Amino acid sequence: MNKKLKSVMSMLVVMILVLSVFAGCTNSDKEASSPSISPASTANASTEPASVEATPAEATPVAANETNDINAHPWIDNPDADTSDLPTWTGKQLKLTYWQAEGTGGLGKKKSANDVVTPEVQRVTGVTIDEDNSIDNGGQSWDIKLSQLTAANDYPDMVWNAQDLKKLVDANKLYDLTELIPKYAPNLQKMYDTFLKPTEMYKKYSLPFGIYENLYADTDHDPSVDLAKYSVFNPPVDSLGYIWVRDDVIKKLYPSAKSEKEIQDMYVQKGAFTKEEILDVPINSSDDFIKMLYNIKDLQLKEGNKPVSPFFVSTGTDNWPLMAVMMAILEGRMDTDYYTYFDKKDQKLAYLFKQPAFREDVKLMNKLVIDGVASKEGLLDPNEVFNEKLKNGLYAVTYAWMTPDNAGLEAAGKPYKYRKVYLNIPQKTDEFLRYKSNVGSRSGLYIFKDSVAPEDLPQILRWYDYMVSQSAEKLRSWGPKSAGLFDEVSGSRVFKDKELADNMVYQTQNGKALQYNLGDSTTITAPTGGLMVTFMNQNKSKFHPAVTYDRSVRTPAGADQAFSIGFTDPAIKVLANSPNIWVFGEVPSLQKAFAAKKALEDPLTKTLTAGSAAQFDKLYDDFLKSADKAGFTDAALAEGDKYFREHNVGGDGVDYMPNIK
Repeated sequence: MNKKLKSVMSMLVVMILVLSVFAGCTNSDKEASSPSISPASTANASTEPASVEATPAEATPVAANETNDINAHPWIDNPDADTSDLPTWTGKQLKLTYWQAEGTGGLGKKKSANDVVTPEVQRVTGVTIDEDNSIDNGGQSWDIKLSQLTAANDYPDMVWNAQDLKKLVDANKLYDLTELIPKYAPNLQKMYDTFLKPTEMYKKYSLPFGIYENLYADTDHDPSVDLAKYSVFNPPVDSLGYIWVRDDVIKKLYPSAKSEKEIQDMYVQKGAFTKEEILDVPINSSDDFIKMLYNIKDLQLKEGNKPVSPFFVSTGTDNWPLMAVMMAILEGRMDTDYYTYFDKKDQKLAYLFKQPAFREDVKLMNKLVIDGVASKEGLLDPNEVFNEKLKNGLYAVTYAWMTPDNAGLEAAGKPYKYRKVYLNIPQKTDEFLRYKSNVGSRSGLYIFKDSVAPEDLPQILRWYDYMVSQSAEKLRSWGPKSAGLFDEVSGSRVFKDKELADNMVYQTQNGKALQYNLGDSTTITAPTGGLMVTFMNQNKSKFHPAVTYDRSVRTPAGADQAFSIGFTDPAIKVLANSPNIWVFGEVPSLQKAFAAKKALEDPLTKTLTAGSAAQFDKLYDDFLKSADKAGFTDAALAEGDKYFREHNVGGDGVDYMPNIK
């Protein structure tokens, strides 16, 4: 339908052709995937930037509030417009697949019963995401999955968070978007011009999204932001870590500790908490925490006829929740993952998993499994089973982003809820640093040449440009005006449904955001667990209800946000770029090793299954050998150290290394 006529025809022939084209635009065409490029043409494809001539807008007549002009960006012409006021796209319909290449799997898609977002995106852009035929790593590492896709010559349309971008670029698998972005994605060009400072390789091939909240810490980026209101998403950072514990359990062990309801009542009454009120459970060391877990085991709790496990060491995904979050709190190294870190004492990059202290802490986690304090069967549970157990209160303690569903527990008539418990364990600031980095993005999309036809690139970029527009930010936060979810009251939007307001404003997990597929700010992507491009990370937009709602009338739903140690004892961060493993995308040796991280993660997980201290030591030694084999060598570390020193600069070229002396 987009092909140009190649010869002069009579008016009658033209009319016949136009009629036949319209007749061909059936529903099946609209559901078709993007055309594929043959392997042969891909192999001979130019490495020059993609150049596409869009179909002239006048090719097809449209109604007043319709458009098929690929160059039209009405969300830029009228940035304050509600998405419902934007014209309907009458051109080609695209259904795109993607590969979620981060981690080993676990997209965990959920269905939205009354999705008001996806149909609106399709109406405005003609693009939908084919979640059913999109893939993740399927329990494997990135490099193995890539090999399988290459062998089958069966790539999806896009890859989300590619783990080795250079490898794909060198193989000429991705479109160079340099010349197309200014024309078809002006919002992205504005993002680059304003605050994103990617490397040249990423700037050529990436469609970044999910800008981190620290964007608004500097009002030069957006003076319209009310930082006091936006602090709900960008509050002072906690200096201490916390866990979630069932309040009936914590009351048994610490009778003076507050229940979740007592915390809520205090918030409604006075709106804030002192440090002493927050630290009402005396856990002042790792030993105190471990003792609490054993005391919970001694309670022999049950839910019905099912035993309640005090703790878990696996969520059915990878080791990140346990070893990069929970163990980091206990070890005094918050914000430090277990791959690479910069040792402040020794002033050099190091592997944390090779440090004796880390090994001993993993051994401690294994002992919890051996002693039945941490669930043994949980090591075998897939993520879906883990989530079901947590939902039903079968873990007394949870942590990281495994937030409990208190609203669900209340609806089920449970006599308890989970509450935050801060661990008053000082951070080892003499050894581990917490970094205040440059503005960056959480995610990026890359487009495969093998699957997407060049003529479809402008429409994909136009779709992306809409998704990072103000109109789409409001869509993800409120739904379209046409859905009727909100009223305008004194110039401000207010949800009609109180439960939806509780979910969106206070993150009360009652399922209402999922019902309409809105972004409640607690998930990385969409509530559906699939791909939803957003301008701000987790849809933490300045238009979000959590920011715009009048909070002068306090409700219990706001208590968990206010019950945060950062308001009384904020973390001290240094202005420097983080040395976490994912920043080394242009260090081939480290990038290759991390892309094959399953070869490291699986043996590391296996150490938790040891039946004795002796077996643990053998398994950990085997793990270290696997890490070396995977590429986490001293030579790779030296390359990373050199890169870290040379590239630890701000967007203004200021050297950050003196800040971490």
